[in-house]
Amino acid sequence: MAKLQRPAFLCIAGILIATLVAGLIRLSWISPLGSSVRRPAEISVEEYARGKEAFEARYARSADEADVLSWLGESFLSRDRFQKAVACFEAIPTTHPTYGRMARYLEGQSLLNLHRAPEAEQQLVEFIALEVATPQLDPKILIDARQRLRHILEVELRFEDLHRLLQEIVNRGEDESHEAIVFCFPTLLRWNGPDAVKWLEQFYHADAGNLQLNVALGRYRTGQGRLDEAIQILNEAVRKHPEDKAAKAALIEAMRQADDPSMPRLVDQLSPQASDDPLLLLQVRGTFAIQQNRPEVAVTAFRQLIEQNQTSAEAWHGLGQAYRLLGDDTQRKQAQTMATALGRIQNYLGKAMQEPTNLDTFLKISEICLEADLISEGMLMTRCARRIAPADQRVLTAIQQLQTRSPKKQSPLIPR
Repeated sequence: MAKLQRPAFLCIAGILIATLVAGLIRLSWISPLGSSVRRPAEISVEEYARGKEAFEARYARSADEADVLSWLGESFLSRDRFQKAVACFEAIPTTHPTYGRMARYLEGQSLLNLHRAPEAEQQLVEFIALEVATPQLDPKILIDARQRLRHILEVELRFEDLHRLLQEIVNRGEDESHEAIVFCFPTLLRWNGPDAVKWLEQFYHADAGNLQLNVALGRYRTGQGRLDEAIQILNEAVRKHPEDKAAKAALIEAMRQADDPSMPRLVDQLSPQASDDPLLLLQVRGTFAIQQNRPEVAVTAFRQLIEQNQTSAEAWHGLGQAYRLLGDDTQRKQAQTMATALGRIQNYLGKAMQEPTNLDTFLKISEICLEADLISEGMLMTRCARRIAPADQRVLTAIQQLQTRSPKKQSPLIPR
């Protein structure tokens, strides 16, 4: 399977920090009095005094509390003193006209460096919402914030939330090839690689009581074959949060792989299928229905799963099995054809992730998408190809073929 890429923001952090510092320096000339800002307890009187002195020496004007804490926060962040940086940025309210919005972004960045993922996510989400509503800062900062949030969601295996974020990125034309691939083929990628496991474990150790981190850890342990550990983690998560569908789905999958005899009882206790069922729960429902020779139930589950993620090879394979049990050979063949096409695409994704400038790979994926009537996905792959070679005739031909093949299914995402 293809491997999820190392987060790109780690490579450009130094450049962005320099850009941010420069931006805040310019803003500091017009900083209003920060009367609502107070020195946090984590910052000593001596540190505060040194920060104030340094700011005033640099700008030849009196510094208020917000000036000093913003200055100190950036200084601590640049020296990897993330706890101190968080304390400084946390003390600056979002409503501060000069520093508030940037404080949320930099606090999120600092928290992520501390592996405090849920808190980092909260800050990044707030920053992104503000910047989307009323843009004020360099667009590169918003792009970087989205990349950091994407990293958190990928590591936590929150594919539904990740899809919504990537939809925004793709619609704005800000996607890189990695993001386009994850958006189009989320479940064809290897999600439990060693780097992802390491990140999640770091997140978990920083906040072991968080439900989403426990569910993700249980899923990683299932993928690693450490089923007893996975079941123990997920059982506890379900005990504490009995209504959480993601936790139940992860527990059932771990029990299924462990051949746990109590799994059918847990499945029977599930609430009826609903529109808000997570992807894993729909997969679990369909797989169990096949095992119980209930093909009609399986079709309903797999069809809903495909509506949410039409490039799920497992869903198409399961749907084919269900139609085989129903004796519908036409539908079975169609489902199997799609599963086979997605398997072929999967063979190329690893190379596309490792060699994002390899034109032939993206053209091959778009070709298979055309054969499988995956028009939107094919259009996004040709967009990646066009960025590599804008004038290549093969790229232009692929775009034309996709647009002509099925106009009703044509993606609104026109390659550029």
